[in-house]
Amino acid sequence: MLGIVVSLGGLLAGGLIGLASATIGVTVAAATVAISSYVLWRLRPFAESLRIATTGRPAVATLVGLRDTGTTINTAMLVELQLDVREADGTTYRVSLREPVPRVAVGRLTPGVELPIMIDREDPGSVTLRPAAG
Repeated sequence: MLGIVVSLGGLLAGGLIGLASATIGVTVAAATVAISSYVLWRLRPFAESLRIATTGRPAVATLVGLRDTGTTINTAMLVELQLDVREADGTTYRVSLREPVPRVAVGRLTPGVELPIMIDREDPGSVTLRPAAG
Protein backbone atom coordinates (compact mmCIF):
# COMPACT_ATOMS: atom_id res chain seq x y z
CA MET A 1 0.00 0.00 0.00
CA LEU A 2 2.81 2.40 0.87
CA GLY A 3 4.42 1.69 -2.52
CA ILE A 4 1.20 2.69 -4.32
CA VAL A 5 0.95 5.93 -2.36
CA VAL A 6 4.59 6.78 -3.08
CA SER A 7 4.09 5.93 -6.77
CA LEU A 8 0.95 8.07 -6.96
CA GLY A 9 2.78 10.89 -5.18
CA GLY A 10 5.61 10.64 -7.72
CA LEU A 11 3.15 10.71 -10.62
CA LEU A 12 1.35 13.69 -9.13
CA ALA A 13 4.61 15.58 -8.56
CA GLY A 14 5.81 14.69 -12.06
CA GLY A 15 2.51 15.85 -13.52
CA LEU A 16 2.75 19.19 -11.72
CA ILE A 17 6.33 19.67 -12.88
CA GLY A 18 5.28 18.83 -16.44
CA LEU A 19 2.38 21.27 -16.21
CA ALA A 20 4.69 23.98 -14.85
CA SER A 21 7.18 23.32 -17.67
CA ALA A 22 4.41 23.55 -20.27
CA THR A 23 3.14 26.80 -18.72
CA ILE A 24 6.64 28.28 -18.78
CA GLY A 25 7.07 27.18 -22.41
CA VAL A 26 3.81 28.83 -23.46
CA THR A 27 4.70 32.00 -21.55
CA VAL A 28 8.14 32.19 -23.20
CA ALA A 29 6.58 31.63 -26.63
CA ALA A 30 3.98 34.35 -26.04
CA ALA A 31 6.66 36.77 -24.83
CA THR A 32 8.79 36.02 -27.91
CA VAL A 33 5.85 36.72 -30.24
CA ALA A 34 5.03 39.94 -28.38
CA ILE A 35 8.62 41.21 -28.48
CA SER A 36 9.03 40.29 -32.16
CA SER A 37 5.78 42.06 -33.06
CA TYR A 38 6.84 45.19 -31.18
CA VAL A 39 10.25 45.26 -32.89
CA LEU A 40 8.67 44.88 -36.34
CA TRP A 41 6.12 47.59 -35.52
CA ARG A 42 8.93 49.97 -34.46
CA LEU A 43 10.92 49.22 -37.64
CA ARG A 44 7.97 49.83 -39.96
CA PRO A 45 8.79 53.53 -40.62
CA PHE A 46 12.37 52.61 -41.51
CA ALA A 47 11.15 49.90 -43.87
CA GLU A 48 8.79 52.41 -45.50
CA SER A 49 11.65 54.91 -45.98
CA LEU A 50 13.79 52.18 -47.50
CA ARG A 51 10.97 51.23 -49.89
CA ILE A 52 10.52 54.84 -51.02
CA ALA A 53 14.29 55.33 -51.36
CA THR A 54 14.56 52.30 -53.67
CA THR A 55 11.32 52.59 -55.69
CA GLY A 56 10.43 56.31 -55.56
CA ARG A 57 11.17 59.05 -58.04
CA PRO A 58 13.89 61.65 -57.40
CA ALA A 59 13.12 65.30 -56.69
CA VAL A 60 14.50 68.29 -54.82
CA ALA A 61 13.05 69.86 -51.67
CA THR A 62 13.81 73.16 -49.98
CA LEU A 63 14.06 73.09 -46.20
CA VAL A 64 11.53 75.51 -44.72
CA GLY A 65 11.83 74.59 -41.04
CA LEU A 66 13.29 72.09 -38.61
CA ARG A 67 12.03 71.02 -35.18
CA ASP A 68 13.72 68.75 -32.66
CA THR A 69 11.24 66.08 -31.51
CA GLY A 70 13.20 65.42 -28.32
CA THR A 71 13.96 61.82 -29.34
CA THR A 72 17.48 60.51 -29.78
CA ILE A 73 18.28 57.38 -31.78
CA ASN A 74 21.81 56.23 -30.97
CA THR A 75 23.73 59.49 -31.58
CA ALA A 76 21.22 61.02 -34.00
CA MET A 77 18.44 63.47 -33.21
CA LEU A 78 14.99 62.66 -34.56
CA VAL A 79 13.91 65.91 -36.24
CA GLU A 80 10.80 66.98 -38.07
CA LEU A 81 11.61 68.68 -41.35
CA GLN A 82 9.19 71.00 -43.14
CA LEU A 83 9.99 70.75 -46.85
CA ASP A 84 8.75 72.45 -50.00
CA VAL A 85 8.90 69.71 -52.63
CA ARG A 86 9.61 70.70 -56.22
CA GLU A 87 8.83 68.00 -58.77
CA ALA A 88 10.35 67.80 -62.26
CA ASP A 89 7.16 69.24 -63.84
CA GLY A 90 7.37 72.34 -61.61
CA THR A 91 4.66 71.29 -59.14
CA THR A 92 5.43 72.38 -55.58
CA TYR A 93 3.85 71.39 -52.26
CA ARG A 94 4.79 71.22 -48.58
CA VAL A 95 5.40 68.01 -46.64
CA SER A 96 6.55 67.15 -43.14
CA LEU A 97 9.16 64.44 -42.66
CA ARG A 98 10.65 62.87 -39.52
CA GLU A 99 14.24 61.76 -39.96
CA PRO A 100 17.12 60.85 -37.68
CA VAL A 101 19.95 63.34 -38.31
CA PRO A 102 23.44 63.05 -36.81
CA ARG A 103 23.99 65.82 -34.26
CA VAL A 104 27.03 67.10 -36.19
CA ALA A 105 24.88 67.56 -39.33
CA VAL A 106 21.97 69.45 -37.72
CA GLY A 107 23.84 72.78 -37.96
CA ARG A 108 23.97 72.46 -41.76
CA LEU A 109 20.19 72.14 -41.99
CA THR A 110 19.21 75.79 -42.31
CA PRO A 111 16.11 77.18 -44.03
CA GLY A 112 16.67 77.52 -47.76
CA VAL A 113 19.04 74.57 -48.14
CA GLU A 114 18.07 72.19 -50.94
CA LEU A 115 17.87 68.49 -50.15
CA PRO A 116 17.69 65.56 -52.57
CA ILE A 117 14.61 63.45 -51.84
CA MET A 118 12.71 60.49 -53.21
CA ILE A 119 8.92 60.70 -53.66
CA ASP A 120 6.61 57.71 -53.22
CA ARG A 121 5.12 56.91 -56.63
CA GLU A 122 1.67 56.08 -55.18
CA ASP A 123 1.57 58.81 -52.50
CA PRO A 124 3.42 62.03 -53.44
CA GLY A 125 2.99 63.29 -49.85
CA SER A 126 5.31 60.53 -48.63
CA VAL A 127 8.96 61.37 -49.17
CA THR A 128 12.33 60.35 -47.80
CA LEU A 129 15.77 61.88 -48.03
CA ARG A 130 17.70 60.49 -50.96
CA PRO A 131 20.72 58.46 -49.84
CA ALA A 132 24.02 60.18 -50.54
CA ALA A 133 25.93 58.73 -53.45
CA GLY A 134 28.83 56.87 -52.06
